[in-house]
Amino acid sequence: MNIVSIAFKLYFFNLILGFPLTLLHLLGFEVILYTRFYIALQFLVVFSLYCLQASLTKRLMPGIDLYWLYIFSSLLLVSSLIGFLRGFPSQRILIDSGSFIAPIITYFIIKNAHLNDRKLAHLKSMLIKFSKVYVFIFIVYCGLVYLLYHGYGLHFNLSFSHEFLVLSLLIFLSQFNVIYIILISLSLILSGKRSVMLLGLICVSVYTFIDRNFRVKFFRRLIPLFILLVALGVISIRHFNVSLLDINPTLTKVKTLNIFKKDFTPFDIPRIHEIKLAYKEYSKLPLSHLAGAGAGFQYFYYYKAGLVTESHRRHLHCSSISILIYFGPLFFLVFYGYFIYQLIKILKIFSSYKNSFFLSIAVYLLCYLVIFANTAYAFVVDYGFWIFLGWLSNISKNTNGISKS
Repeated sequence: MNIVSIAFKLYFFNLILGFPLTLLHLLGFEVILYTRFYIALQFLVVFSLYCLQASLTKRLMPGIDLYWLYIFSSLLLVSSLIGFLRGFPSQRILIDSGSFIAPIITYFIIKNAHLNDRKLAHLKSMLIKFSKVYVFIFIVYCGLVYLLYHGYGLHFNLSFSHEFLVLSLLIFLSQFNVIYIILISLSLILSGKRSVMLLGLICVSVYTFIDRNFRVKFFRRLIPLFILLVALGVISIRHFNVSLLDINPTLTKVKTLNIFKKDFTPFDIPRIHEIKLAYKEYSKLPLSHLAGAGAGFQYFYYYKAGLVTESHRRHLHCSSISILIYFGPLFFLVFYGYFIYQLIKILKIFSSYKNSFFLSIAVYLLCYLVIFANTAYAFVVDYGFWIFLGWLSNISKNTNGISKS
């Protein structure tokens, strides 16, 4: 019974099923209930299998990991008590605390799962195969979305990418698979998701800087290819008089966020507008700067642009600020300190063994943690981050396995 393999398959199934659900969401249907249900299901399956395996083998995770798990659990329990004392809704308190401790438990379970060389090779092969399948399905899906938008006149927000595309891009960069590199790069641009495009750009830059072997190939082969593609794009735009903004109007958001405008202020960016509103309410709570607002906190969001007015209570998109505001500065420091330390240690190990495949995944996870998570409330909805982080932590403990993979 391979817990890691089952966690992989559950995550992959969620990604595939995400295509029709995202399309329904673009067309105006509510799909948030399914998302929450499947997130909970992933954890329950992995945790149940771990408990069953532990009862049969009489073996728990090492004491140091149990120690860290107790620390995270205790800090979240304190945050829950603060939320109850502040009078926040009980359901929201349980959801906030539970949805945060569940993926952390998943990480520690996968980190300590038993993986031999055969299982490791199987997981690596599974990830590569699924990445190829995912890219193919995404391209077909992308064509369907554009057909509905341009062919049938259905108007919705053309912003539908997923960060797994960036992980796939880095995996194929590590293998220097030029065809998939081109396909994913075009998909990232046409999908219209600014945060995912930014993540891709940063990941490729960091990976190129860290992996010397890839860097030599990159400058010799990919940069001339990139220049050629840009030149062909410019020629086609001038010839057919069609630009990316005509294909995907959502890309105007990238164009309008111009920090060099004279009248530009940081609060032109909606995410920073959210932080400003949340901080305003957070700072009014007693001792909030020491203990946090508490689990269950929601701020009142108000935004007006022309005739459109939006107002309701909700969570922040920015994960780091959310953690700081909801759970307090102590949890913030422990959380980021622990996981950044783990990722830096993993990067050093894979870099020293010159293992480009696992190094590419480690770069993705570090950029995800430090950059991408600040554009979305990512840690509680994307189990892929925790699964892959646990997997790399597991592998990095076995230097023999790294050298063979």
